[in-house]
Amino acid sequence: MENKNCGNCYNGINTLCRDNGEVDVKNYRILEDRSGLCDSYINNEKISVLIPVYNRKVFLPRAILSILNQTYQNFEILIYDDGSSDGTFEIAENFTNSDNRIKLYFGRKNQGIGYARNQLLKICRTKYAIWMDSDDISHPERIELQLKEMTEDKLVFCTWEDLAKKKAGTTKGFASLLFPVRKDITFDETMMFGGEDWDWIERMREIYPETLVKKVLYSIDFHGNRIGTWKRKIDKEWKGEYNLEDIKHLSYEEVINKYKEEYEKYLKPVEIVAGRMC
Repeated sequence: MENKNCGNCYNGINTLCRDNGEVDVKNYRILEDRSGLCDSYINNEKISVLIPVYNRKVFLPRAILSILNQTYQNFEILIYDDGSSDGTFEIAENFTNSDNRIKLYFGRKNQGIGYARNQLLKICRTKYAIWMDSDDISHPERIELQLKEMTEDKLVFCTWEDLAKKKAGTTKGFASLLFPVRKDITFDETMMFGGEDWDWIERMREIYPETLVKKVLYSIDFHGNRIGTWKRKIDKEWKGEYNLEDIKHLSYEEVINKYKEEYEKYLKPVEIVAGRMC
């Protein structure tokens, strides 16, 4: 059954965040009647939406709203706050008070994305789950169309787009994945500067086939403060040659900031002086 409201719902979520800097939850109305918007797949299987988050109070409401407005409504949202200090936890807590499908967990110490994802896998009790980055948006039909492809246990990706440019990606996006939950396949928490996501996927690929829903169902916000962007820059520059003994006592944020500062110093902008580069 076609949902003619889906496009307006998606645009409204993004506009609220972009115009105001953050989503005004009180003034945003979740579509009230979502029943009958899609057929039942796999006996109306409950899906877990796994959201790791750290200091994303501006973006998190938009991500949550994009899930609450799914055409497929048999889901639970599991949020693991990895020690946020900017009010992210309080914002997430407000959502738990309005919808009992949302469960919130808090880590007192910031330990990184690999650790946060592992905590979500431990908590998860459903057969299937999707990842959802706290910066991004899931389109209204995401769960419905990906679950429709789950005719057997496999990895189901969907096409993603650059949120600002509205340009579809040409590679498979990690957070666009619907997957069978495995407790015995976890993230390598020592991979502090990226790669832990695809390392996990490669091990999942050894067990499951994969497919791609060739429709844009996930939007990535490439804003300038994505930790993943800095991780890739850092790892590329140091080629993995950083001293783990030197940083093991630091929090995840402190590690990123330490190497971010050194990266900026090392690659300072080239100045043009009297026709010379210096």
